[in-house]
Amino acid sequence: MSDQIDLQRQLVLVLRALEAVLPYAEEAGIVTDYESAYDEWEDIVQAFYSSFVLLPLCDTTTRLSPHMFHRLGFEFEAKKYAIVAAYGQHTFAVFDFIKGANNRMLLVLRPVGAKSEVSDLLVLPEDCENFGVEALTAF
Repeated sequence: MSDQIDLQRQLVLVLRALEAVLPYAEEAGIVTDYESAYDEWEDIVQAFYSSFVLLPLCDTTTRLSPHMFHRLGFEFEAKKYAIVAAYGQHTFAVFDFIKGANNRMLLVLRPVGAKSEVSDLLVLPEDCENFGVEALTAF
């Protein structure tokens, strides 16, 4: 494992993997729509995110472990870590993944910082820049 991980590339791989498994999940009767999804789909999404992003990232350092990161789809907690990226003039944290049009998976980015005037965004990783890790503060 290299000392550096390309977080943008790893997030692209998560999206691709989710798109690949999506038809099989739906065939199995697993609800994948964002507002209606249950634990089965949420667990699949979290497992891919952990396997493709968090574990490789944590393998590059002794100061982080996967349990120190916020759980996808749940409100941010102070003192947890998140993958962050810049979009426009603002910093966002990866909050979740969502199935968009034509079963295309997208990142759900949530603004970092208390009382932000900016809403959540649905984007592809290539729309963002300066990926990194940041400790979350009060929300």
